[in-house]
Amino acid sequence: MNSIALLFIGGSLCYIASAFISNYVPFQNSSYYYITGLSISLIANSIWLTIAKSTENAHTRYLYGLYWDSMIVIAFAFIPVLLWNSRLSFNVIIGVFFILLGIFITKV
Repeated sequence: MNSIALLFIGGSLCYIASAFISNYVPFQNSSYYYITGLSISLIANSIWLTIAKSTENAHTRYLYGLYWDSMIVIAFAFIPVLLWNSRLSFNVIIGVFFILLGIFITKV
């Protein structure tokens, strides 16, 4: 497995953790909520900057950006569904579809 794939795995784990703490009410009430969220975001952004700097081809960078942005949307849309049995309403599904469509249009 190459280093880009490992960076994507690390980034997805960061955003899964961020989606978890954003929806976990007992952690939201703790004093560590903001510093943990900021730390995870800093790590995830550093991972993305590493991916972008290591990619010389602009088309490949756009493709990686498409994967990265889609990963963020999917993590924040489906972690509550998977962990807390939240229900996706029709409006949420349409919203996620349009977000992913907009990301696809702007990246490709």
